Amino acid sequence: MRSVISAAVLALLPLSIVVSASTSSEAAAEGGSISARNVVLYTTCPNYEYGYNVVLPEWAVDWDMQVTLYGRDGLSAGSDYVSGPTSGVSEALACLEPGRYTIEAMVDAYDEYYNEYSFQLAPKSFTVRKARSRTTLQVSNNNPSRGDVVTMRGTVKDERPRGYFPTDFAKVVLEVYRAGRWQVSRGIYDYSNNRGRVVLKGRYLGEPISIRLRTKSDDSENWAGSVSRKVRLR
Repeated sequence: MRSVISAAVLALLPLSIVVSASTSSEAAAEGGSISARNVVLYTTCPNYEYGYNVVLPEWAVDWDMQVTLYGRDGLSAGSDYVSGPTSGVSEALACLEPGRYTIEAMVDAYDEYYNEYSFQLAPKSFTVRKARSRTTLQVSNNNPSRGDVVTMRGTVKDERPRGYFPTDFAKVVLEVYRAGRWQVSRGIYDYSNNRGRVVLKGRYLGEPISIRLRTKSDDSENWAGSVSRKVRLR
């Protein structure tokens, strides 16, 4: 009797080993990736577009994926829910600000009995920045006499998906270099017109001085401020 039982146990061992190996192989079959990209804020609250590719276990009959964007503070900044095709491009509902973010994705796979198995894709990081601006400066005379009025013509353009275009109603101020630093010249400023142009005037006091124009930006603007080249008046 003992020999029969022992033979039965030995006969079952290889079967147990095969089943265990098969389960491990299926569990290791899942994977995939998220593709993140850096973003320029051309608009105030753009959705975040990302790519994904999910590899499901062979036994999976259904799946879904929860995607979350996290800011530096660890709080959620946006999310998305994906199901259907296992690869493609999607958009997370988000309202992003300049800074660094992380995108994370949790996949839930379901077998024919709708048992759930979850796994996470490797997180990716990306940065968000404001669109840039460009400021130019041309002066009517860079060798004026004391008391002359100097006309300063500037242009402002901001970055957009297809290049740089004129910026209207941007505040442009005159800066002068004094005491080792750039200082705003009080009272000499204006706003750009619908062609991005601005004209400022100032009286030359007779001492050599460096000047430049600064385009100012606040939190309501999608673009960052900028400065022109410096011009030496002498």
